[in-house]
Amino acid sequence: MGTVRYLMLAVVVIVLVLAAVTHVMAFREDEEPLKRLTELREDISLLNLLNGLHLTDEQQASLLEEARNAQALRIQYHQRYGGLIPQAEKQFEELKAQLMNPASPPQADTERQAQQTNEEIKKIRESFVRELSDIEKRVNGVLTDGQRQIIADFAPCLIPPKNLKNPTRAGQANDSSGIERMLARSRELPDGVFERRIDQMMDRHVARYEEHFGPMPSDEAREAEKARVREVVDEARAASDVDFELNKQELAERIDPRLAENGPNALARSFRDRPGKVGRLLLNEQIISILEQRIAMAGNSGKTSATKLSSITPAEDCRVKCGKK
Repeated sequence: MGTVRYLMLAVVVIVLVLAAVTHVMAFREDEEPLKRLTELREDISLLNLLNGLHLTDEQQASLLEEARNAQALRIQYHQRYGGLIPQAEKQFEELKAQLMNPASPPQADTERQAQQTNEEIKKIRESFVRELSDIEKRVNGVLTDGQRQIIADFAPCLIPPKNLKNPTRAGQANDSSGIERMLARSRELPDGVFERRIDQMMDRHVARYEEHFGPMPSDEAREAEKARVREVVDEARAASDVDFELNKQELAERIDPRLAENGPNALARSFRDRPGKVGRLLLNEQIISILEQRIAMAGNSGKTSATKLSSITPAEDCRVKCGKK
């Protein structure tokens, strides 16, 4: 009887183990199609952007060259810090194990070694980011102001929005009316309400700024930017109705550097030393094969005109319907 029970228990255990293994294998099999679907979605989004930019032959060639430079840089730096990864993993695991016991502090040597390795990896990473940022600056020099603005406003999407289908409209100078309305609303707020809301307004401004131009280098830079914009808002609130109407566009341009005459990235260049949206979108690994295919197709057909986007029903707003901002 005991033998029968033992055999039954063994069968149950085997069934459970097989079920678990089957579940894990099925999950792993599902990962590849999902990964491919993600890649296709990203390729489509990138093609929408490239079509909306209406790049010339020369621009496409320059962009491909810089994308290859960025890829070579990635390989170079992966080789540099790749050898440190096993060492770092071992040291971090040891430090973690020692920290598990709150009654016994970790050994000083363990902390020191882990910190040194971490700093080495960090320095290599920072050096890579600086060099990649230099490549992005060269790409920015290839693009027109209108094209840079399209990239700044672009959100990943399967169906291109209206402004990407109309290159003239998408390349227009920025509309300052949104900021002007914000300034007008600020003027209408009582002092007490304004003081309660201003910090949140400044936080939103910095968040939007970093989304377009890349992260600011420090909290001090963020606070300085908030103070700069707060000064403009205070000036708008203190102005007479006539003066505000006369000067509201100038005030808006002082808040948003993309509206200023000296170019869309002027203020960003004053403090940013890391890739922004141009680098993230146009210097990724996927764009190399896409540009190579587009250039080859153009060579075979004798022209490089972008896909006729007007044949596609546009999305009202990609950020709402298709993807994340």
